[in-house]
Amino acid sequence: MDYKEEIQKLVEEIKAQGYENVCMWMPAYNLGGGSAFLRFAKYLVENTDLTVYYMDYKDGYLEYLLKQEPRIKFLHYSEDMTTFPVKEKCIIITNSTRVVQMPQMNPENKLLFWHWETVPCAWSIVLIDNEVKKYLKLTKDNHAMVYHDWSAKDSLNRYQHIGFNNNDYLPLTLYPKICECKKGLINDDEINLCFLSRLAPDKKNSLYYLTENFAKYKTSKKKRLHIIGDGVSADEVKNFCEDYKKEIEFIFYGTVAREDLDNYLINNVDILFAVGTSVLEGASLKLPSVVLLMDNKYINDDEAFWIYNTKEYCMGILTSEKDDFGVQYTTFDKIIDSVYKETNGKETEGQKCYEYYLNNHSSFDNTVCFLLKFFKQTELTYKKLKKCIKYTPYLKLELTKTKLLGLNLIKKSTHLNKTKIYFLNIPIYKKVICGGKTKKYFLGIPCYKTIQDKNTTNHYIFGLKLAKSKRMICWRPIATAFKDKKRG
Repeated sequence: MDYKEEIQKLVEEIKAQGYENVCMWMPAYNLGGGSAFLRFAKYLVENTDLTVYYMDYKDGYLEYLLKQEPRIKFLHYSEDMTTFPVKEKCIIITNSTRVVQMPQMNPENKLLFWHWETVPCAWSIVLIDNEVKKYLKLTKDNHAMVYHDWSAKDSLNRYQHIGFNNNDYLPLTLYPKICECKKGLINDDEINLCFLSRLAPDKKNSLYYLTENFAKYKTSKKKRLHIIGDGVSADEVKNFCEDYKKEIEFIFYGTVAREDLDNYLINNVDILFAVGTSVLEGASLKLPSVVLLMDNKYINDDEAFWIYNTKEYCMGILTSEKDDFGVQYTTFDKIIDSVYKETNGKETEGQKCYEYYLNNHSSFDNTVCFLLKFFKQTELTYKKLKKCIKYTPYLKLELTKTKLLGLNLIKKSTHLNKTKIYFLNIPIYKKVICGGKTKKYFLGIPCYKTIQDKNTTNHYIFGLKLAKSKRMICWRPIATAFKDKKRG
C-alpha cells in the first residue's frame, strides 16, 4: 500500500467534512500513554497540512520533549479550564476516561476516545451520576470508541455488556531495529530468561508466576532470570525472589536507557517474557518473546502464549479472560524446551516472533492511516455528548446522595455556579450565582434573588424588593502603617 497517498486521501476527506484542526488531548507530567500522542502529533505536522494542537499541562513532559517543534500548537490544561480555547471546529482524541476533562466547546467539535486499559476501569468513580452505560452506548452508536487491542475492548464489554463488536483497533507500534539477537544460545550451560516490565502492582503477579514455574523446571543447566525494570513494587519483588534463590540466580538490572536495552537483550537473554509494548521489544530483535497472563491477585497457572499466537494485537490478558481469548497457550516447560532442546530452537522461535511483529506492529504509517480513518468515521459531537453528560467539565461536579432503605431520597449536585437539590429524583431546588447575582428557585419557580453592588445587597422575593443589607468594616489607620525608606 502507498501509505502517503492513502493518508493524503483521508486528510482531504476529513477536510471535506469541515475539519482542519485536530487536538491530541493527554495532559501529563510523565511520558506514559502520552508517547503515542506525541508520535501522532509529530507525524501529522510533518506529513499533512492539518493544524495540530496538543493539550498538556503547563511545563508538561510532552511539551518539554516537543519544544523544538513549533508546528505543534500547545494548549495548557488545568482543572479550572471551563472553555476549550480553540473556537474553530476541531477533532479531539483522548483516552476514554478523560471525558471528565472535556470543557465547554464548539458544539460541532468531533470526539474520538481511545480505550487502552486491560484491567476493568472503576467507571463508578469516573462518571458518578450514573451516566456510564449511556456514555459507552453513545460512543458505540457514534463510532467514537477505539481500542489498542482485544483485551481493551473486552474490558469495556465486561463492564456493561454494551456489545462493542467492531474491530476498530489503534495498535501499539515499534519502529524496526537496526540490530538483532544472536542466533545461538547465550551459554549452552545456562538458561537465560528475562522479565521486562515496570515493577508495579498490576505487573508483579506476572513475574511471580513466571518465577514459580521457572523454579519448577527440571534441568541440569544453571537457571538465570534477568529482571529489567523498576517501580513502586521493587522491594516487594526482591523479597519474593529471596525464596527462590536456591533454584534461580536473579539479576536485577533496574531501569535501562532505551539505547542500552537492545544490547542488553541481545547479549544476555534467550527468551523474553513480558506484557504490553515490552513484548515487542524482544520480537523486533528476533528474540523469542512470550506474553504473560496478568492479574491483580495471585496467578495459579503454568501457561503463557507466544507473541505469534496472539490475535487482534493483544499483548496481555487477565486470567479471567483466558478462556474467552481462546488462543493457543503453551506451558512454560514447553516454551523453554522449544528454545533449549530443539535444534536451532532460539532462531526458529525468534524468527516467528519477528514475522508477527513485522506484519502487525512495525508500520507507524499504517497506524496513522487507522487514526485518520477513525477521525473521519466518528460522529460523536460535543453537542451529542452534552445531552448525555450534562456536566462539563465533569471534574467540577460534586454530588451528595442520601439513601433511605436503599432508596435514593435526596441528591445534591454542585457544578460551577449551580446547586441543585432533588427529592426522589424530582428537582425541587436550584441556586444560580452569576455576576454578583444569586437566584434561588423552588419547584422551578424563581422565589428569591439577591443583587450585590459593592458592599450593598438587595433582596427580592418573587420579584419584589423587600430588604437591603449593607456590609461595613472598621476604619484602619492605613497611612501610619506605611514604611518610609531608611535615610542614609
